[in-house]
Amino acid sequence: MFEDGLRIVKINADASPKGKALPKDCLWTPGVYACSKTGGKATYLHRLIAETPDGLDTDHRDGDGLNNRRRNLRPATESQNLLNVGPRKGKRFKGIFARPSGFVVRAPLANGKQKYLGTVKTAEQAAMIYDSYVAENCSEFARKNF
Repeated sequence: MFEDGLRIVKINADASPKGKALPKDCLWTPGVYACSKTGGKATYLHRLIAETPDGLDTDHRDGDGLNNRRRNLRPATESQNLLNVGPRKGKRFKGIFARPSGFVVRAPLANGKQKYLGTVKTAEQAAMIYDSYVAENCSEFARKNF
């Protein structure tokens, strides 16, 4: 574990990729990821540990950008990685929108568009409908509300 007094970065004891030493000068970007700066270039710790190939992202299964244990990291396309984001700032649930008629439920589609799933009276009902849809129709990357 690395600690700077405010945030802790979690890694496996055997996290070094292919026997290389992990950088000792880990820094933090604005509250999201641990990185190392070598030669003027920032390298994200999760990419080093997961050995993510170029052209792919590294997804944190639990959404915690500082949890860099191998079991929490997986290679992902950009669209898969975007499915694993939580609700927008200040919102309780993902995939729902308040309207005068009630709470509208929309689910992600593969082409970046959204599918209308209905309008219900409460945010909790809407969140459960969203969760049910993504559990059946989206990949393992889709984050649910509950």
